[in-house]
Amino acid sequence: MRNAVLALLVASAVAGQAGSASAEPAPAAARAVATTQAEIDRLAAWVDREKGELSARFVEVETGRVIAEKNPALPLNPASNAKVVTAAAVLARLGADHRFKSGLYGEVTGGVVARLVLRSNGDPSLSSRDLEKLVKVLSDASIKRVGEIQVDQSAFDPRFVPPAFEQQPGEWAPFRAPVSAVSVDRNAFVVRVAPGRSGEPARVSVDPAGFVDIEGKIVTEQKGKGKSLRVEMRPKGSALAIRLSGHIAADAKATAFAKRVDDPRLYAGYVLRAMLKRRGVAVDGGVSEGGNGETHLLAEKSSEPVSVLLREVGKHSDNFTAETLLKAL
Repeated sequence: MRNAVLALLVASAVAGQAGSASAEPAPAAARAVATTQAEIDRLAAWVDREKGELSARFVEVETGRVIAEKNPALPLNPASNAKVVTAAAVLARLGADHRFKSGLYGEVTGGVVARLVLRSNGDPSLSSRDLEKLVKVLSDASIKRVGEIQVDQSAFDPRFVPPAFEQQPGEWAPFRAPVSAVSVDRNAFVVRVAPGRSGEPARVSVDPAGFVDIEGKIVTEQKGKGKSLRVEMRPKGSALAIRLSGHIAADAKATAFAKRVDDPRLYAGYVLRAMLKRRGVAVDGGVSEGGNGETHLLAEKSSEPVSVLLREVGKHSDNFTAETLLKAL
């Protein structure tokens, strides 16, 4: 990864020099090409010493002429360098000021919404806090009951697992979260474990609530016993189950860990349902996909502009935001 990033930086430094060569006298152009090739050879030697591999080719955009290259046919995973190209394409096509829209839709009759639809056109930053604000709008409008909840994922195609992610189905880390038009908290959740009294179960919570069922228990041990937690994940119908076991000492600090969901299509809907109930809004039905035809807007949230969302992609090599923006593009 370090080698790949360095190669990209060198490309930025030398490509401009070589690219301007066509406007220079022939000897100067030749020197620029030679300098670029020498830099690539120097980089390749360093990569080799670091036990890496380098594949590079620099091309003059106007003519297609190859300026310099090293192992150009060697197939390598471009890794997070692809995020640079993704960010450039998103800025060029969507624009730096583009904002995503997420909202709740439905018809209100006598304080009842028979079908409440949650829709987004691909906001990667939609959070459970944002959902709470949307729910507050409904509550403040004296909506007391919801029939069913539908999640409208139609802004994206149905493939929500990015390429190659399926190669590690047992990896539940949040950086491998699936992608969906309607997501919440980056399609991941946080499990918090705090010790109770010695001999009693530990206190366990999931944030956001509503989608993940907790099974098993973690025992609170005597002081000084440290902690040993075991986590097993599995789909449970359209939701998710997490089985916990192990122990945590009574004097141990509370701990937290994040995990991804496996199927994001209904995740935000389950979280929304739990929030409605906490606010005293009754929900009679279940959660399903659909609602594409519902047009009556009840509450809406706009994202930060793309120029702000892309900071996460660059500063933290954020897979989820990059994949979601690519899908939106």
